[in-house]
Amino acid sequence: MVGSVLATRRQPRLRFAAISTAFLVLAAPLHAAAACRVEPVPSGTTIDVTNGIAGLPGRQIQRIEPGQVLHFSTRFQNRMGSRIVMDFATRDVEGTSDASAQPLELTEEGPFGASRWITTSCSKVALEHGETAVVDVTATAPLGQDPGSYYAAVVGSVSDTGGAARSSASIASAIGVQIFFDVPGPRVLAGRIVNVRSPRLLVHSRAHHAEVIGAAYRNEGSITDAVSGQVVITSFTDRRVASLNMDQAIVLRGGSRQFVGRWKDLPWFGRFEPVIEMTRSDGSVAKRKLEPIWVIPSWPYWLLLIGAIALPFIWRVWDRRRIDRILSEHHDADWFDDESGGLDEHEQG
Repeated sequence: MVGSVLATRRQPRLRFAAISTAFLVLAAPLHAAAACRVEPVPSGTTIDVTNGIAGLPGRQIQRIEPGQVLHFSTRFQNRMGSRIVMDFATRDVEGTSDASAQPLELTEEGPFGASRWITTSCSKVALEHGETAVVDVTATAPLGQDPGSYYAAVVGSVSDTGGAARSSASIASAIGVQIFFDVPGPRVLAGRIVNVRSPRLLVHSRAHHAEVIGAAYRNEGSITDAVSGQVVITSFTDRRVASLNMDQAIVLRGGSRQFVGRWKDLPWFGRFEPVIEMTRSDGSVAKRKLEPIWVIPSWPYWLLLIGAIALPFIWRVWDRRRIDRILSEHHDADWFDDESGGLDEHEQG
């Protein structure tokens, strides 16, 4: 699978748009002496031009004991439509901590990175369109390594496109194959719900648009977790009125992942209480109760809005008239005193 295109500017930390079977990075080559094996295009097979490279497979999951040595291969297929030269490197992979739309990122040294465990059989290869480079990988887990999930990637970057036009908008710069290592032993599944996003007031209308309720799940356990979620919405009588399903997604150890539910077919009116539930791969559930949501029909909403705008103006007009009336009464009283000239001596007595 060929991922999205990256900008040509290099950055110290590179992020990805989604957890997928392959992702794009910019990486520096490793220096190894051996040559990569190259597999030709199978006879009778046509490889479509996609202006990118494919990692085959895009992700591998390897179980490894402390001190054990594993041997496996990754493959990179040229789908650019021209001859290319590729360089290979290794990087750590980690889950993003800010629950953005980019749940993966590469670093030189991540908290649960395993790039230092692996070496590759070659550093550079030239591929014609449709050919596949086979990169042999040797992985060695350190003795005494704690149980849990650890992450690395073998990265293939294009250093030469054989004279083909190279644009960041049309040609992928590089692609990486994710390698998830699982060190067996006692494991912990844990996490919590963060970064909640929920409306407080919704206006029911004839338009059938969906209202978004979202949150992120932060993996605080020791292994990769497959998390699914839902938003359960109940009325003030505890009657369930909606269940908003959230697609299952992988959340890396130490990372966060954003989940979104969409509320369609709103009730006409009422006060409703949403609860977000995140179900871990072992069936345990993390819950978080959100602030109540009010749903009102559109015409009372517009009446309230018009009233809120008009009320200050009406109040000001009324207050101005009241002040004018008081001043007028005060002026009339002063005029009467001036005309009467005050009380005479008989009246004073």
